[in-house]
This record gives sequence, structure tokens and C-alpha cells, in this order.
Amino acid sequence: MADKSTLTQYDSHSNDFISRYQTIKPGRLYELMAVFFKRGGATLDIGCASGRDLAYLKGSGYQVEGLDAVASFVEHCQKYLTDIPVYYDALPELKTVADGKYDNVLLSAVLMHVPKEDLFLAVQNILRVTKVGGRILISIRNFRESEVINDEGREKDGRLFTHIPADELIHLFEELGAKTMFQEDQDEGRREDVIWHNFIFEKR
Repeated sequence: MADKSTLTQYDSHSNDFISRYQTIKPGRLYELMAVFFKRGGATLDIGCASGRDLAYLKGSGYQVEGLDAVASFVEHCQKYLTDIPVYYDALPELKTVADGKYDNVLLSAVLMHVPKEDLFLAVQNILRVTKVGGRILISIRNFRESEVINDEGREKDGRLFTHIPADELIHLFEELGAKTMFQEDQDEGRREDVIWHNFIFEKR
């Protein structure tokens, strides 16, 4: 089950988050998609939020679908992206998503909100919905100890930020049937203390 306090924070302030997401241009992620994603393939955006990346992928020729665990994000996408299927679902289960359906799977700023005890199941299901040979792009934010207010990794606004070391995430994906194609640390630029860890995995 996705972290309830995190979902509540996103749902209660959805308009603010949507406005923020729409002003951010994730150029590096789009570069990685262009290099690693299967062109024109069936693509799932897990945690699609405002739909910014859905619109980009659709415009780039991908067969795209989105899902989110925040109801207000889903409603926003269904209202403004009427030509893209967007539905409500959540990690770690992905209960409504069929096995082996997608050539490409995107998780941008999502996996870090999954509780540590649910990561194994979450990765299992991410791989389950991916085709053999399909690509998975994951971007997670660094763990900022100065912002954390308790031992579980919750920050001041109530959102959970699970500490996921890069080597542990790589080991987990490889243990469950993927190979690592790419990994990097990316300085955000807007905030000096923020680093994004980007990964590309391929399902074997």
C-alpha cells in the first residue's frame, strides 16, 4: 500500500504540485528516454502526476498510458489529456495492470515514496508489467538527512522519502530479473543540495 500521509499531502495540495510540475522541464529524463526507450512502444508512466511526461511521450510517438495513486492527479489528467488513458492504481501491487504489457516504464520521483518494506514487491510488479527486453527508467531524489524529522524518513511536510542507496536498488532489480544498462547522479541545479539518481534497467 502506498504511504497514506504522502498521498494525503499530494492530494491536499494537488493544484500547487501540478503548477510546480508544469514549470519544470526535465530535459535529462527526456534525453534518457530518447536513448533507451523502445521508440513508439507501449509505455506506462507510473506516478504520472500532472501528466507533463505523458503529454511529452504522446507527442513523441509513444503509445502511452498513465496511472497515479493520487485521485486528484488522475482526475486532472483525465480532464486535460482526454486522448491518453489514465487511471487510479498504486505501487507496490499495481493491481489493475496486466502482465508483460509495456515496452517502456517510467517512474520519475515515485519509488522514493514507497515504504522500505514494500520495495521488493514494488520492483517485482514493475518487472511483471514490463515485456521481456523492455526498458525501465527510474529517477529518485537523494536522501536529505537535514530535512528528515523522524527515523522512517518523513520530511516536514509529511511526505515519506525512503532512503534507497543506488547499489541496493541495482541489486534488487538484478536479483529479480533485470540487467542494469545505465546509472548516473544528476545535480538538480535549482536546489544545491538535491541530486537525482537515474537508472535504466532492462527486463531479461
